[in-house]
Amino acid sequence: MRLTCMACGAHGSLELFTADPDARRLAELVAKLPADVGPVAVRYLGLFRPLKRGLTWDRAVKIAAEIVAMVEAGAVEMRGRRYPASASSFANAMQQMLDHRERLELPMTSHGYLIRIVAGESPREAARAEVRQQDDQRQASQNRAGLQTRAIAELSSEIARRKRFGEAPMTDDERAAFLERFNGSGA
Repeated sequence: MRLTCMACGAHGSLELFTADPDARRLAELVAKLPADVGPVAVRYLGLFRPLKRGLTWDRAVKIAAEIVAMVEAGAVEMRGRRYPASASSFANAMQQMLDHRERLELPMTSHGYLIRIVAGESPREAARAEVRQQDDQRQASQNRAGLQTRAIAELSSEIARRKRFGEAPMTDDERAAFLERFNGSGA
């Protein structure tokens, strides 16, 4: 079986790709990336391919290692400032570069443009994260309110049951214990 690497343009058999230690190292690095980043990162490597020859395995490994380091750090640095970034930010930025490759000066020599895109997205991503956090807090508050309403309804039902069957009314301590049991059980 003859294969062609999408990133570097190398041709060869499957055995060739798995026999080379740098090729194996590249596969290991790509496997470390989150599922939404790995495939686009492989295509992104192609932006570094010299125009008249293939990208060498050791160069591909170096570039992939830099990508893995940035994604694992969850941030990029630009002009001395650190910008938080999710894995999907990196995937989106790489895809944006691939979508507009005709506008790029190829081959790429660094991740500078990728970093600029990710850093530019950072404030928007932070705003989206804040909105998600507020939504989560609102949902948790609504869940607590729902549990409290349900607990009060159950307590009222228990009081009515005792009254209907002529049992002794609940004391304040029994009410507190009932509500605590109800809330603690998550029912």
